[in-house]
Amino acid sequence: MNNSPLHLQMLEASLIITDYVPGDSLCNYEIYLKEIINASAWFSQHFSIPFCSPENESHGECDFYSSDYGLDFKLIASKTALQARSIHSLQIIQIIKGVYEYCEPKKKGSMRVTRFPQALRGQTIEDLLAIRNKATKKQGIENDILNYFETLETEKNLLLFFPYLFSFEKTTDIISDIQSIIASCNEDFGISLKYRSALFPTLDTFFVFLYDYYFVLCKWDDSQLIFLEGIPVEESDTFMHLIWEYCDGSIWLQKYDVILRMLQERKSKEEVVKEIDEEAHMLRHILPTNDKI
Repeated sequence: MNNSPLHLQMLEASLIITDYVPGDSLCNYEIYLKEIINASAWFSQHFSIPFCSPENESHGECDFYSSDYGLDFKLIASKTALQARSIHSLQIIQIIKGVYEYCEPKKKGSMRVTRFPQALRGQTIEDLLAIRNKATKKQGIENDILNYFETLETEKNLLLFFPYLFSFEKTTDIISDIQSIIASCNEDFGISLKYRSALFPTLDTFFVFLYDYYFVLCKWDDSQLIFLEGIPVEESDTFMHLIWEYCDGSIWLQKYDVILRMLQERKSKEEVVKEIDEEAHMLRHILPTNDKI
């Protein structure tokens, strides 16, 4: 397990705010999450038909279906955190394809936001439900927790996307790092996920976060999150499009800096490719689960 300090960085607005870039229909996190699960070996093993959107969602249909199995995608960041990311980020306007104009944020100054999982940490389910039940429409932590629980109380199979990039001050091997993050998520989200499981024991809850250029896919299994698979971000053309076009290259280019460093260490291209492929293969290993699918 990795015991060094663990950090969180919220993803850029263009990755999590739908239609953040006017005119770019790919600016929608549901699209790249669909591509990721369709690239998943675990999902391919359990579902023979790729997930696709229904013809319409006018009657409460799920976001995506594989045959008759429906799955809804939900962000589990607070409303205030998402709002702050949207209005305090540089605004992007598409002039023509490939040409963009960056404008000042919609608002300047500070804004009080609720950070998950910190707002859930150390709380009992009784504490959280008490906050939920006394919440009003007024913006703030109580309303954010209310919205979070309303998400958990959605009577559908859910894929919960925690839109943050994890990082350690000191890394170990990638499997140990991921298992350490999952253990932390179990501590912070476990109480509320157990609540959802008690409400809907026959429904599935998947949990996704980002670490080291992988979408890490987990599944709630009655009492804990279990690791299913790490899926390289490159498996989603939409995600790659969004980070190359609109995001901070200093963050997302680091992976390729590592490749360059290995080449500078006089490793052959074949050795570099082998190391990367071996890591990806290890993370695509499917762990057995007691799932009901």
